[in-house]
Amino acid sequence: MKVLPQSIEGYDFHCHVDLDKDPRATIARCDAERVFTLAVTTTPKAFSTNAEWARTSSYVFPAVGLHPELVGERFNELPLVLSLLSETAFIGEVGLDGSPQHTSVLTKIKRPRFAKFWMVPNNSAVKLLRFTAVEQQMTLSN
Repeated sequence: MKVLPQSIEGYDFHCHVDLDKDPRATIARCDAERVFTLAVTTTPKAFSTNAEWARTSSYVFPAVGLHPELVGERFNELPLVLSLLSETAFIGEVGLDGSPQHTSVLTKIKRPRFAKFWMVPNNSAVKLLRFTAVEQQMTLSN
């Protein structure tokens, strides 16, 4: 895995590089301006492309995840998130969206099953994960 650069001028912990018109130009700009950037995706299927774009970057780090607004319709992609954890130290999008327009997802997914899924093994590169649901917030760390 990549190591953090010595000189950082700024931070962006939530950048959808894959949704930019020119992702490679965005990454080049992050490098030129020395901005540590966490490149998040809305679905784990986009992770490999993000990782390839960021491979030679010193400042852009790919994060795997599944956007809270999409988890209801793409719950079957959650195992892919776990399988990609060995390729990154970061999780970007994660959780359940409890806003009024997305409450239907809460009835589709059993929260205990979802929470159990996120109990990341101790040997994982992920050291901290925050999971937020409608009524509760819990922090998991090792």
